[in-house]
Amino acid sequence: LHSSSYMSNLLQHRPAGTGGATSSTMLRFEDKPFSTGVVNLYGCTSVLVVSTVGVWMAHFFENPSFVNGDQRFQEDVIHCLQDGEGQDKSPSVDPDGRPWHNTGIDSFLAESNTWNDTNVFVVTPRDRANPQTGVLMYPDQVHQIVKKLRTMMPETSFIPILEYTPRGPDRLFDQFKLFGNSNGKVLLSYDPIFRVGRYQNGRPFQRACAKLW
Repeated sequence: LHSSSYMSNLLQHRPAGTGGATSSTMLRFEDKPFSTGVVNLYGCTSVLVVSTVGVWMAHFFENPSFVNGDQRFQEDVIHCLQDGEGQDKSPSVDPDGRPWHNTGIDSFLAESNTWNDTNVFVVTPRDRANPQTGVLMYPDQVHQIVKKLRTMMPETSFIPILEYTPRGPDRLFDQFKLFGNSNGKVLLSYDPIFRVGRYQNGRPFQRACAKLW
């Protein structure tokens, strides 16, 4: 994960002037290994949906999306979770040439068609003033996110809330693209040849694996 060859798969934070505040991407699990994730979370929230087909993930800024009233939160987060923004509202692209956010979870589920094999994770900050386990910075908004995810994926009974303590930039990553600590980061690694072997009848098998940190 420390190699610079992995960095192009990281979900980029969407800059100002691109028509919105949310960024998302979908990566398919095919025949090549890769690592991806979201880093530099200082108070932002991320959602990851992982199935046997691939991973969909999104980055939601703390400011403006969580601190400017419910209408902004609904537009930037709740609406974008399901529907995305569409091509017309997301004309600009990220540094890798991908639209910032035009595909919601509905499109990912329609392609994967594996609801029973889908895992969902919400990564969100603890309260800065009281960074204890279970004390979230935005509990009401996180509750709305989880409620929306369960509406879209009713077969997903358990949605883990992965908490982190917001501490500011990872200077080592900013300067050298190496991870100095695990705080404010969520990383997923996919290996299409995680295990190979043979069944008792002699037929070969190959198993893929995705790991989340």
